[in-house]
Amino acid sequence: MEGRKFRRQILYSILLSILAFTLMSTVLDTFAYYDLLLTSVLFFTLLSCGLFFLARRSIEQKKSNFFLYIIISNVLVKILASFVIILIYMQVRSPEAKIFILPFLTTYLIFTIFETYFLSKVAEST
Repeated sequence: MEGRKFRRQILYSILLSILAFTLMSTVLDTFAYYDLLLTSVLFFTLLSCGLFFLARRSIEQKKSNFFLYIIISNVLVKILASFVIILIYMQVRSPEAKIFILPFLTTYLIFTIFETYFLSKVAEST
């Protein structure tokens, strides 16, 4: 996968996250958690960019074990960092309703699907 296509698709993921949040806010009372949405979009965007460049580098170097290591590390980092982000948000903002987690989980899901797609494209380019 080339860099231009990656940038376009990450932009689509960001826009889809914002659209999903907007639609969710019309049905549920989640608009107050807009800051968590922005934090999660920023975090997952940075993580996806780092993952993309590491994955391309590992494929170019023909180190399949390194590619596998990157994928496993990404899953671990994403899960642990997600817990940390949620815990910090709960400590700082003390949200009244548990529904605050929905925008974050939606963004997590969108970016996970995007990462799975671009990792499969990077792996196919070998």
